[in-house]
Amino acid sequence: MEVQQSNEKITQGQEKIIQYIEDLKRNKHFLALITRLKKDHFSTQEEDLALDEFINKFLKNSKETEHLIALYRKKIMGKDQKIYLFLAEEYGLSMEIINDLIFRAFRLEDDFSLSKRNDMCFVTDNYDNLINYPLDDKPIPIEMDIERKTHIISYPVSIDIHKFATKRDVLDYIEKRWDLIESYLFNYTEKKVRVRKRKMDKQIVDFIWKNKKEKANRILELINEKFPENNLFLGYEDILKIISIEKSRRTKKIILGF
Repeated sequence: MEVQQSNEKITQGQEKIIQYIEDLKRNKHFLALITRLKKDHFSTQEEDLALDEFINKFLKNSKETEHLIALYRKKIMGKDQKIYLFLAEEYGLSMEIINDLIFRAFRLEDDFSLSKRNDMCFVTDNYDNLINYPLDDKPIPIEMDIERKTHIISYPVSIDIHKFATKRDVLDYIEKRWDLIESYLFNYTEKKVRVRKRKMDKQIVDFIWKNKKEKANRILELINEKFPENNLFLGYEDILKIISIEKSRRTKKIILGF
C-alpha cells in the first residue's frame, strides 16, 4: 500500500495513520457516518450561493459577529459540514484525510495512497500563510472554514521553528521539552494514546473474519490454502482470539490506539 508517490521515507506517524484508517474502514459506526457524508456532500448551487452571500455579509459586518455566527450554526451550516467537524472531534481526522477516503478509495479491496501531508506531524509555512496573505483577499472566518477548522481540531498543538534552527536544535528541543508538549496535547485527548504495530497481515485477518462462521480448524486449513507462503504458526485458540478482537474493532466505537 503506497503512502506517497515520492521517494521520501515513510514516517512512523504515516504508518500509524494507515493502520488507524484500515481499522476505521472496517468499523460499522464509522462507515455509517461516511455513508451519510457521501449522501450530503454535494450541496446545491442555491446552497453554495447562500453560503457565499452569508460569508460576504459576515466580512462586511464585524459588529454583528456573534449574531451572525449563531445564525450560521443554526441555518447556514450544512449536514456535511457538521459531519466533518464531528469526525475531526471524535476521530482526529482532518477534512483532507476524510476526502481521501471518500473520493479516492473506500472499498476494502482497493489500495489507496495518502498525501504525504497526512501524518502525525505537519509542516506549515507560517510566513507564507500569514505575512504574504493577499491584502485584497479577506480570510474566511475560522467558524466557516471547515477545512482549516478540522485541521486545527486534529492538530491542536504546533511547534514554531526559528529560521536559524538546525535539525539538532529541533530534536533536542522535542527531547527535552516533551513533557511540556505532552501537557498541551492532554488538553485535547481524554487519555494517552498508544498505537501498537500489528504483527499479522491485514489480508489474513480479513480472511479469518470473512470465514468466522467456519470452525477454527477449518479456518486454519483455508488459510494454508489461500496463503501458502505464510509462516504463521496459528492454533485453534489463536483463531478464536483474532475473531474476538476483530468483532470488537468492527462493531464497537473505535478510537485511535484501539
